[in-house]
Amino acid sequence: MFLRCDEQAVTPTTARTARYFYATGARTGDISPAQLDKMFAVLEAAFHEDKAIIEAQQRVIDRDPERRMLPTSFDAGPTRFRRILEGLVAREAQPAPRAAAQAE
Repeated sequence: MFLRCDEQAVTPTTARTARYFYATGARTGDISPAQLDKMFAVLEAAFHEDKAIIEAQQRVIDRDPERRMLPTSFDAGPTRFRRILEGLVAREAQPAPRAAAQAE
């Protein structure tokens, strides 16, 4: 058994596009070149499966942009993140409070 690390990050670039960064690896002493090749092949296959699903989801959104998303329990983290971000954006859009010097 070897120690393996996986990382994924999705960075939106426009309203309809994003960059999907992914990486995996293991310590050199823990994995043979053949195991590394197999691990990369599995990761690459999973990425292409994710890509197909994400693109299909975008087609559904494009057909009906006003359709409400129905989150599942797997969406709890991203849903919470979106709500926090929406709140921060809304707070930032509020006018700044008047300075105390302008008070009566």
